[in-house]
Amino acid sequence: MARSSLNVVVVEDDESQAEQIKSDLAKALPRSSFTVLTTELSFCQLLALWTDDDRADLVIMDGMLPYGDAPEGERGPGVEPPGHFAQAGVRCLAALRNSPQGADVPAILFSILAREDLAPLFSGDSHTAILMKGHSPNVLALTARGLLAAGGRGTCQAF
Repeated sequence: MARSSLNVVVVEDDESQAEQIKSDLAKALPRSSFTVLTTELSFCQLLALWTDDDRADLVIMDGMLPYGDAPEGERGPGVEPPGHFAQAGVRCLAALRNSPQGADVPAILFSILAREDLAPLFSGDSHTAILMKGHSPNVLALTARGLLAAGGRGTCQAF
């Protein structure tokens, strides 16, 4: 049975940034419901629960995330030392692409990291767009609509 709304997962540890993303997308995609997660661990836990009928239609991912909600200075298994979370969004997207339920889910990675550094990581990934933080709300809306209209298929784009 088809859902009547889009299920959008926003993974962003900055509350004001998450609210801005939700606001921008709610205008562009009015029939959307949002789940906001704040850590790499919470995204991986949600991903493990997805089924073909209950998964995201679109994922918006911050490039830099904490591993979990652990107190400052604690580390999770296999995690970089505290303060080195620059690749958390990349790891989350890799987990998404390696999951049977997430391999074709359209995703937008937000980052302050240089496009040249990120784009090669996603070469051949036709379901991911890379947006630099500081974008205009129109760029996010157009990118999200474009990925969804193409069924998540396109070319890895960096803006």
